[in-house]
Amino acid sequence: ASNPNTDGRAILRYALPINNQNPIRQVQKSMEAISAALRVPGVKFSDVSKSIRRSKKVVNSDKDRRAILAEVTNPGRRSDAASKLSEISSMLSDFEQVVEKKDKQEVPVLQQKILRLVGEIEEEMVPAFPYEVPGDYSNLPQLKGRATLELKMKLKDPAQRSLDYDHFSMTMVVDGYNAPVTSGNFVDLVRRKFYDGMEIQRSDGFVVQTGDPSGQAEGFIDPSTGEIRRIPFEVMVDNDKESTPVYEETLEELGRSNEQPVLPFNAFGTMAMARSEFE
Repeated sequence: ASNPNTDGRAILRYALPINNQNPIRQVQKSMEAISAALRVPGVKFSDVSKSIRRSKKVVNSDKDRRAILAEVTNPGRRSDAASKLSEISSMLSDFEQVVEKKDKQEVPVLQQKILRLVGEIEEEMVPAFPYEVPGDYSNLPQLKGRATLELKMKLKDPAQRSLDYDHFSMTMVVDGYNAPVTSGNFVDLVRRKFYDGMEIQRSDGFVVQTGDPSGQAEGFIDPSTGEIRRIPFEVMVDNDKESTPVYEETLEELGRSNEQPVLPFNAFGTMAMARSEFE
C-alpha cells in the first residue's frame, strides 16, 4: 500500500473478527482517518470536522445504536456498551470545541480516547471463535482469542549507549483470532518460561530477534515427544472470501503476493515468528 498502516492499535482493531458492516466500524474508520489529517503540517481541521460529524451521526442515531448493541455477544455487557456509546457522543461534542479552537495538541489525545472506547465495544462484539483450526495441528497449543503479556528487558552496559536506565518493559498483544497456532505456541512457551533470561541474539535497524536457546537445540524441545516443536507457517489473508488462515505455504509461493495479511508487518513493534532458512 502507498500509505501502510503503522499504528499497531489500529491494526488490531481492524483485525477483530466482527461484522464489518456494523455501524461501529463507521465510527472507527472516521476516527482512524484523523491520523491522515494529523500528518498535514498544522493539522487539516476540515477533515477532522468531517470525521467528527460522521461519527456523531452514528452514535446519535437510535437505529445505529440498536444495531451496535444487538451484536454485543454477552447481553449482560450491553448496558456497559451503551454507556460507552454515550461517552463517545459526549467526547465528540468536546472534540467539536477543540476543532473550533484549532487546538492541534488536543486532537490526537481525544482521537485516541474515542478509539479506545470504540475498540472496547468492538471486542465485546466478537462471537465465539469463528472457525475450526485444521485437525493436522490439534496436537499443538492454540490460542482462540487474544492474550496480553508483559515483556521485561534488562540492558547491558546502558551507560555505553548513553542511556539513563537499565531496564524497561513492553506490553504485547498476541492475536489468536488470526494466528491461533502461532499465538498458542508463543503463549505456551512464555508460560513454560522458555524465554526467561534469554539474550537478544540480533538487533539492527530492521529487527530485534531472540528465541534460540543455549546449547545444541535449535528450539523448544517438547517434553511429550522429546523433539523440537515445529509449528506451521500461518497467515490470515485480508479478504471477504476466506475465514481461516493459510497454512504451510507463503502467499508468494501461492502466487498471491498482491494480497495483504490481516496482520501486516507494517506497524512499529510488530512481532512474528522467524522461519529457518530452508523452511
